[in-house]
Amino acid sequence: MRTIIKNVLLVLTCQLSILTNLALAAELEQPIDLLNEYINSLESFQADFTQTIFGQSGQKIDLASGAVTLQKPGKFYWSYTSPYNQVLVSNGNILWVHDIDLEQVTINDMDLTHSSSPAAILSGNVDISHHHTVSDLGDIEGHRWIELLPIDTEQEFSALRLGFDESQLSGMVLFDNLGQTTVIQFKNISVNHDIPPGIFQFSLPEGVDVIDSRPMQAVD
Repeated sequence: MRTIIKNVLLVLTCQLSILTNLALAAELEQPIDLLNEYINSLESFQADFTQTIFGQSGQKIDLASGAVTLQKPGKFYWSYTSPYNQVLVSNGNILWVHDIDLEQVTINDMDLTHSSSPAAILSGNVDISHHHTVSDLGDIEGHRWIELLPIDTEQEFSALRLGFDESQLSGMVLFDNLGQTTVIQFKNISVNHDIPPGIFQFSLPEGVDVIDSRPMQAVD
């Protein structure tokens, strides 16, 4: 479960490139053009979400919900409120994962530099067409879907799909190499609004167990 959450984090961190009035019309016929427009425009993103994880046989193995706030580049506050309480915070360099129910905080470096990771894709760090095969899946149930397949088969995900509802990113689907599928749906979306910078800094609560997985030379 924690591995899936980490992969989803990489996907959602990347949304820091959305455009409120993104035109999904004829002038953006090519999916790579739409993605490049999408990638270069976001400053901030806020939304409520639901996250559903399906196993290899299509069975639902987890359903969670919460809210997310992101700001370019690479900052986010990602909160699960049901069925468990967990907060994930990144200032762009460090990732804190606070399992509230377990009274535990895990600290990691936040690395968005891998050329084929979902985060690198949507943060604009790489040439998408050089590292991925991009295809337009067309309209499915009223949403336009674009699929990215990594050329490097050693990536943690086998496919990433981005769904658009008119001018907004409405959902993401991540297929990982373990055969699991993570579906994320967004609602109550707000983009490019001012966000208090303090939200992306994390203060350790008293009494929690701390697991610091960063290299020894890393400092806060």
